Amino acid sequence: MLRRVQALFSKSALSAKEKQDVDDLEVEDTKKLFLEQGTWEAKQKKEMQEYLDAKNKEVIVIPPG
Repeated sequence: MLRRVQALFSKSALSAKEKQDVDDLEVEDTKKLFLEQGTWEAKQKKEMQEYLDAKNKEVIVIPPG
């Protein structure tokens, strides 16, 4: 059971990190830089996909009973 809980927190932390990457792209200076380079849409798509993949790997723990 402890391993399952540890795995859940590990996967949840990964999801939080990936979500932060997505949010960081919305910061005005960061977005401006990527727009100027013509790479914002590709970068945003990549980060969003990584976030969604991490969320899909999360395990929902339902307590017994």
